[in-house]
Amino acid sequence: MKTLLWAMLLWPFLAYSQLSITGAGTYTIDFDNTVSGVNNGQFQGTGFVGAPTAGQLDSDGWRATGFSDGDGMFSGTHTTGDFARGTHSGGTGTGGVYAFETATGDFCLGVQPGAADFTPGDFTLRIQNNSGSAINQLNLSYEIKVFNDKDRSNSFNFSWSTDDISYTSVSALDYASPGAADPLPVSWTTTTRSTTLSGLNLANGGYLYLKWTGDDVSGSGSRDEFGLDDIVISGIVLPVQLVSFRAEASADRVELFWETATEIQNREFQVEHSSDGMHYRLIGSLQGHGTTTETHQYSFTHESPSEGINYYRLKQVDEDGSFTYSKVVTVELQPNEQPLVFYNPSGKTIRIVFSEETGDEILLAIADISGRLVNSIRIEAGIRETSLPAAGLNRGIYIVQLRQRKKVENFKIPVNP
Repeated sequence: MKTLLWAMLLWPFLAYSQLSITGAGTYTIDFDNTVSGVNNGQFQGTGFVGAPTAGQLDSDGWRATGFSDGDGMFSGTHTTGDFARGTHSGGTGTGGVYAFETATGDFCLGVQPGAADFTPGDFTLRIQNNSGSAINQLNLSYEIKVFNDKDRSNSFNFSWSTDDISYTSVSALDYASPGAADPLPVSWTTTTRSTTLSGLNLANGGYLYLKWTGDDVSGSGSRDEFGLDDIVISGIVLPVQLVSFRAEASADRVELFWETATEIQNREFQVEHSSDGMHYRLIGSLQGHGTTTETHQYSFTHESPSEGINYYRLKQVDEDGSFTYSKVVTVELQPNEQPLVFYNPSGKTIRIVFSEETGDEILLAIADISGRLVNSIRIEAGIRETSLPAAGLNRGIYIVQLRQRKKVENFKIPVNP
């Protein structure tokens, strides 16, 4: 019972293992080689499960619906009946999901539609963006395999979504098998489809859903078998591919550094700061490099950080005004110890001893209690102690002021000549 309770509590936070896009590159699913989050080894038509064994599909990445045995769901276990019809070379009559061997040693994700199977129905592939930036565009291609042994036409159409609710159909990729069967002997035919999905604005951590839907089109009687194979995702366009982003404390300021590998229509970086990790404010901006595939380094100095933990993030703004946020980086500034200020009667001076070497030039001034300036000097950076002549001062209380570039400190000291 305790195990079940913990599983229920943790369920919303479990990390799924669907196909992960980690950056620009080419991702190929051929159902013959293991792809993390997609399939374990060569597909053998033995079902869908979140932790697939050899021959199974990963249900974290795949969902199949529209069968007499019900609808599958992401991360579910579906290893019997319609969801696991095994392998076949074509010409079966039983509805369900198969691993069709369309050529020797070449398997695909297949389906035999039936009156209550895949009419309508769909296969959906779930992909997660883990590139560190939003994805604006990608290229998609795939193969449709058909065993046209029946006098009936069925569709195998494509659509996509970023929320698994509202899907965008790509009519140019629509496919329907011939209404008349091929002459004997029937063999597998291959049709290639490709498209560019643009305007995605798929946020880092977001999901992209690719769906292939089948249904009856015309004719009657039994239906052709379909296979989906060689899915290739490429041409991934990231607005900005951020290679690194870090913050370093330097004296009483913070230096920020970041580097990009590619930039697409990058108008600017806006630098935001927070002292509590929740409320951010703009502290500066740097112009981007538009569209480039060259590496670029950026740096920014925060002149007035807070004592304690400082939080920073980058708001990358495209030329069309759309934007994405970087990860948050932090740096901690320890409060500076106050200097020791006192009157030295033997030397008739006012001594100042700093806790560490000064990082900036300091203006040191002494005034009487009424505010009248008595004396002042400039102290160079990089010293630990100094003194201010105090000869001729009357007995009383004086104010010693240390004025730095970003900080003013006042000390009251007694003078006893």
